[in-house]
Amino acid sequence: MEDPSGSGTDSVVSPPANAPKSKLDTLSKDDLIKFAKKQMAAMQKMKSKCADLEKNIEAFQWRSKNSTSNSDDSTLIQVCLLR
Repeated sequence: MEDPSGSGTDSVVSPPANAPKSKLDTLSKDDLIKFAKKQMAAMQKMKSKCADLEKNIEAFQWRSKNSTSNSDDSTLIQVCLLR
């Protein structure tokens, strides 16, 4: 659909004046930057934890393919669960 004014810009719809604001809307610029940095740090921590878990899964799969006894598998499972 084309813009009837012909300006080619999209109109921005603002929320109603009486709509409740979120906590992020009320933060100052510095607090918003601190919040974003904190979220990025938490995300990096979760990514590293996921990478560690993926390594554990790969090690478990490798050992389960090469293992001949069930006791080795059970100890590996216990070690992976304790991490």
